[in-house]
Amino acid sequence: IATGIGEARNALIARAALALIAIGGSYGTLSEIALGLQFGRPVLTLLDAPTLDGARPMGSADAALDSVCRVVLGLTA
Repeated sequence: IATGIGEARNALIARAALALIAIGGSYGTLSEIALGLQFGRPVLTLLDAPTLDGARPMGSADAALDSVCRVVLGLTA
């Protein structure tokens, strides 16, 4: 999402999301993972995303999407 607010965008995304899927390993991704966990959001990781305590590594995009659907439907936290 283009916001024009620089790194503050990461906090906005993490606060607004029901769940986050992290892909890759840049510093921005790491900050979004940390903020998502701080805000109590489920954080799912794929590929080479950093693994932090509380983030859940996913084996595939399908597994990540299934987990997000469960969150959206209120079937899991």
